[in-house]
Amino acid sequence: MMNQRGSQVVTVIDQIQVFNRAKQGEPEAIAQIINLGLSANGIRASVVRRDRTLLVLLESTTPPDPEIYVTVMRKGLEKLAIADLERVHLCGQSFGQTTPTWHRVLRLRDRSKAAPRPAQPKRSRRVPSHYLLIPLTVVSAGLGLIAGTVFNLRQTGSISPIQPVVAQSPTSPEAVPPASLPVPASPVPDLPPEPYLPPTSEPTPSPTFQPITIKAVGDIILGTNFPSDRLPPRQGKTLLLGMKPYLKGADIVFGNYESTFTTFSKPAKTMAPGKPIYAFRTPPGYVYRLQEAGFHVLSVANNHSFDFFERGFADTIRSIEYVGLQAVGKKNEIVYRQVRNQTIAFIGFSYLDFHNTVHDLKTAQDLVRQADKKADIVVVSYHAGKEGSDATRTFNQTEYFFGENRGNLIAFSRAVVNAGADLVLGHGPHVPRAIELYQGRIIAYSLGNFVGYRTLSTAGNLGTSLILQTNLDQDGTFLSGRIIPVRLSSDGIPFYDKEFRSVKLIQQLNQLDFPKSPLKIDSKGNLTRIKTQ
Repeated sequence: MMNQRGSQVVTVIDQIQVFNRAKQGEPEAIAQIINLGLSANGIRASVVRRDRTLLVLLESTTPPDPEIYVTVMRKGLEKLAIADLERVHLCGQSFGQTTPTWHRVLRLRDRSKAAPRPAQPKRSRRVPSHYLLIPLTVVSAGLGLIAGTVFNLRQTGSISPIQPVVAQSPTSPEAVPPASLPVPASPVPDLPPEPYLPPTSEPTPSPTFQPITIKAVGDIILGTNFPSDRLPPRQGKTLLLGMKPYLKGADIVFGNYESTFTTFSKPAKTMAPGKPIYAFRTPPGYVYRLQEAGFHVLSVANNHSFDFFERGFADTIRSIEYVGLQAVGKKNEIVYRQVRNQTIAFIGFSYLDFHNTVHDLKTAQDLVRQADKKADIVVVSYHAGKEGSDATRTFNQTEYFFGENRGNLIAFSRAVVNAGADLVLGHGPHVPRAIELYQGRIIAYSLGNFVGYRTLSTAGNLGTSLILQTNLDQDGTFLSGRIIPVRLSSDGIPFYDKEFRSVKLIQQLNQLDFPKSPLKIDSKGNLTRIKTQ
């Protein structure tokens, strides 16, 4: 009797632990629950977890019907409310197949409703006390056994043993894609045969997936012919030659274009005798310099995009698109780009009402959610914040510049990440700022000046710059990155900085502004995620 009772207690504890471990995201426990529900249909499940992505393979003598089991799995996993889970890659195949017959990507969580992740993610967070209950007649008996036995345990203190699962025997530059087109399926993940791999502290890219590499820079002005001629020689053909090698090797190169490409003569700003006018106008032909340097996407959401009214803004976008690049910055606009069967979305914001504004967090989150439905990775760009050589610090408060509300950059950036943004690229302060790793996503609070030929000051930190490289998994999770240090000459021409000034500056700023962020920056500018115990 004592041995039998002791065995029963162990079984009871084991069953409770299965639920707790599954809710905390352990793939072995999740697989046990799925197998209990689906084994009656002759289906065997294997589960692997990669950070906030779950890989589930369903196998049977014939491929499981996706029309049935996609719905079954979605509802069941949502009921289980697995901690820190965002996406599920669900595949189906016959026993013995090496390649899945079908593959679906399920998005389960809305990060805007999730509690903030701690600086060092833990999988032991509390989640709602639901048990997996897949609403399908053919599998309800198996899952009902689990729910019923746990209920019985709580009411009477006794429970029936969990039945083991019996394994089955095997036998030209791109144009913007229209928003109405369906998003291409992600590459099918190559699930290993083992049903369980322990979760790692660092995100691991999917086995068959090459990371998406994005390089980003800050403010770009190639010279101006208004109000006087301050254009570079040879139409700027040598302006970015020193940077071209460092912009190579990326799937997407992004920058903030802070001038206009237009010939329109009437400025939007009033000219007063003896006072400087900060309005920039660059000949449209100079757009080829950005194409030649390797850029793909340019933000036009900034405080100089309307220097020559709506006409100048429209001319700028038209010039950028004419050479095959993409412009982002129109109000309520999302720009999509395809990279190796992945859809990347870009949304541009500024502190002005001409564009999507950083002041309206709800509308910003709605735009991000809209993009997240169609895109695998969502990139948010903003032009905001206090300006100047001393504007390197980032605080969780509203910033003002000459009395103008320039936004709360921390509140905005975290809000869009909570809504689904995977990379946030800031510019506007004209100096580098800290880089935060928040919920596994990079927030670069300011990328500084990249090029400003005889237009932008390069004094002090205004002449310290960078190219930010981020390598992202297919769901936007940060994998690794690099700060490529850049310095601007007195004329605003960029060159590689062998003294690594921007690396040292951002290291200091991260310690001051985001000391708990799990991002490591080494002396060479390499960005890695700090491993957790």
